[in-house]
Amino acid sequence: MEDFKIEFDLDSKDPEVRDILLNLLEEERSRLATNLLLFGSITAKRSKDPRRIPVAYANEFVAGQLNNLAREEIRFVDLDFSTDTYSSYHDLDSPSITSVYHYSVSKRLWHNHLRVKVGGHVDAETNFHSQPNVHNVIGDLIVEYALDKNGYLLLKVFNNTRYEGILIGEITKTGISIKLNREVNNLQQLFNSKDE
Repeated sequence: MEDFKIEFDLDSKDPEVRDILLNLLEEERSRLATNLLLFGSITAKRSKDPRRIPVAYANEFVAGQLNNLAREEIRFVDLDFSTDTYSSYHDLDSPSITSVYHYSVSKRLWHNHLRVKVGGHVDAETNFHSQPNVHNVIGDLIVEYALDKNGYLLLKVFNNTRYEGILIGEITKTGISIKLNREVNNLQQLFNSKDE
């Protein structure tokens, strides 16, 4: 029992999926197999599935039109819309097209010293009640406060949830940072105390 080892691997009848799997290291395939066991699916964002292309273009067009409309008609907040379209493999042999719709709403307050941004996403394929973690309706929050009058030095508090690829999946990053935002021509200008 000292040399006991369990290994998981993946294979598929679909030639596209098989090509993806064959290009992965054994360790990566093992992680995918574990994700398939735990979550019931794996996702290939850069799939060559020809059915994905028109859906992706249509989603990008709609997001672009929504962004144009929001810029023209809504003045009191900034709205931004985007989409991701990818092939999802629930049983490794029948890929389905999945679209994720992202949004963000931001507002500047106190003479642009404070910026609050709230965002999230909704997965169009997944049933909301059966898998609520796929929907991050109000999961992203960023608060930035300018520590100086020019806005070069910012204090940032954030909570972001992002899809990081097929092997990692969705992760949440939470933290506080200080951000220096300054345009310089060389590194020495960054440390000069006087504005030029």
